[in-house]
Amino acid sequence: PPASPSSLAASASSSSASSAPPSWSEIEKSLGPSYLEPRPSSIDSVLDPSTPSFSTDRPTLFRERHGWCPYSERVWLALEAKGVPYDEVRIDNTGGG
Repeated sequence: PPASPSSLAASASSSSASSAPPSWSEIEKSLGPSYLEPRPSSIDSVLDPSTPSFSTDRPTLFRERHGWCPYSERVWLALEAKGVPYDEVRIDNTGGG
């Protein structure tokens, strides 16, 4: 499992008391394998209005770009918590002003 922020802080404080802070490679190793996995592709439909290409092997989450939709935020949190690979298209649902 990835290291918690408190364990990283404890590691940093103990190493700084003895010598130097941990190197970037030491920190990267402490994050575990999930850090090395590719992140989902994320498209902002307002900044890139072209039609995105959708993956055929993983779900695409259409998510409100400002985080105002509790339903899409809940789905996003579930996908992240379960480690399900997905792609993301952020949309503007304010009506285009």
